[in-house]
Amino acid sequence: MKISKNQKKMKIKIAESFMEIGKTKQLSKISVTKIMASLSMSRQKFYYYFEDINDLITWVNAYNLSKPFNEFYDDKDLYNSYVKSLTYIQENKQFYRNMLSLEGYGPLEDAFYNNMLESAIKHIGAKRLNDELKFSLRLYLKGVTALTAEWLRNKTNTSPEVLSDYFCKALPRNLNEFYDV
Repeated sequence: MKISKNQKKMKIKIAESFMEIGKTKQLSKISVTKIMASLSMSRQKFYYYFEDINDLITWVNAYNLSKPFNEFYDDKDLYNSYVKSLTYIQENKQFYRNMLSLEGYGPLEDAFYNNMLESAIKHIGAKRLNDELKFSLRLYLKGVTALTAEWLRNKTNTSPEVLSDYFCKALPRNLNEFYDV
């Protein structure tokens, strides 16, 4: 669905408000009312742009990480795409930590996984993916998602470069033909 410039600007304003609040509050403590109040707008206006907070998380993740994903389409460098994505996440780690589910797998993890899966399918081509390749891709991306969340939660000193290298080396052999690693 194509959105107008004004709609995109409003989505960005809502996303920025959400991210600012998310730097200091856990996801479970953030309400639509709080997000919109910081913009001096009604709660109802939020629902014109997003279905719910989970939809907002998905949009924020896709928007924030669109540059590394788009660069991947240009240069096909998986390692570089991971480094840029993880560096952005690290630079905004307080927000991303607060968005992680306390119970394990939540909306942020879903957004990571779904964005990466959509990008991989776009890159490889849906018609080229047989059942075995789809399984390998899903398994790999679930692992990348879980380990990215673990990296954020554990506050490790592993650099985006090292983690990206691990991710590239873990790419299943049957997917290697689609990536330059």
